[in-house]
Amino acid sequence: MRLTRNGHILGELGEGEIVGSALLLSGVPAELDAVAVGPVRAMRWETATLERYLDANPETRNVMQRHLARDLAGKLERSVVTHGSAGQATGLRSKR
Repeated sequence: MRLTRNGHILGELGEGEIVGSALLLSGVPAELDAVAVGPVRAMRWETATLERYLDANPETRNVMQRHLARDLAGKLERSVVTHGSAGQATGLRSKR
């Protein structure tokens, strides 16, 4: 997935990474576009529908939160390595 904002490439996500992980945890939408640049398997949930499901299935919520946390930690780690500073972290892998 290639992530862009206003036509500028921000980075790319690889296999197993989540588009919208910050939104799922914070509720704050990111102003960006995600475009598939190869084969993709994707799921899309309406936020309210997902919240109702997770409220009814707390163990699934726990598993999802752990997965989201690992996803965000991996993005942050790559960003720090790429940019050399946590202050500049974007949470995205730089395009190579």
